[in-house]
Amino acid sequence: MHYLLKAKRKTTGNELRELAREMWKMRNYEASIPILYAAAHFHKKKRNALRALREMRLCVVKMWKINVKMVENGAILKQAVQLHVIPLMRDVQNAMDSMKTTNVRAKCVEVVWAMHEVALSEDLVGDTEAAIETFQKLLARIEDTFHEHAEEQWIYADLIAELGDLHQQRSQYDKATVCYQQAIDSYSMAKDFDGEEWKDYLISVCEGKLIKARQCGVVELGS
Repeated sequence: MHYLLKAKRKTTGNELRELAREMWKMRNYEASIPILYAAAHFHKKKRNALRALREMRLCVVKMWKINVKMVENGAILKQAVQLHVIPLMRDVQNAMDSMKTTNVRAKCVEVVWAMHEVALSEDLVGDTEAAIETFQKLLARIEDTFHEHAEEQWIYADLIAELGDLHQQRSQYDKATVCYQQAIDSYSMAKDFDGEEWKDYLISVCEGKLIKARQCGVVELGS
């Protein structure tokens, strides 16, 4: 599709993104992904290419929400998520990674947010070990990209908090406690929130989880 459109030289990145939005309205997220990928390559301005990349990430978020509903509806659909949807989500991530943009940090954030949904989907189908590994790789990627500013990123705190949730599920209360405390510290340092209210809310949620993890750890030691 990319080759044919480029050969005709009649299609712009904005037109392709409009077509993708039409697919979006029909909830055909899989169809919109390759169109957005082509749009990113057609855009002459890097900031517009980054917008197409961000829209691809939002498609992955929608796919995650569909995954939740599929898994709730039975084992057969759960298997479909594991064998087909998660690999497709990884393909999207690879496509996003291949995009050229001058803003390496912005691209990193979008790709990590997309892969965040993959990790949640892995846990959803019962592959918690794979989910933990994915979260750890994403944390390492942010650290490699942002260096000493990694903890100032909202997504960094989210990843640590959700890694804590996985440890809590597995009764690894010491590891969960460490994650929740790190997440609270990172949320406090994050500079990319739109408003303080949401930041304060996420900190309060993590504080509640931290208290629970500590209590569970004490109970386990006493039993």
